[in-house]
Amino acid sequence: MPDTLPLVQSPLDVLLAPYEARKPSASGLESDERRRALALGDELNRIQGAQCHPAIERLGLIWSTGRINRKEYVELVGQLGRAGLLHNQEMPLGV
Repeated sequence: MPDTLPLVQSPLDVLLAPYEARKPSASGLESDERRRALALGDELNRIQGAQCHPAIERLGLIWSTGRINRKEYVELVGQLGRAGLLHNQEMPLGV
């Protein structure tokens, strides 16, 4: 029997995976509009010196495809921040 390593998920994966697994609900046009709005925000942030964080990129993809609504987006940003996932300072979820 071959040795197997236990599957360990990062806190970011634990938080976002349930939403990423949802079926996309945004139409093609709506998804394109959301992507453009996110790109504009990213560009404005970049001009001000900010760097886009991988967690926000993943969250943006979930939002743009309609897997989450605006309220869930705001709640997830808060959870990511509280968990330290926006500054590479991972803390246990639920803190």
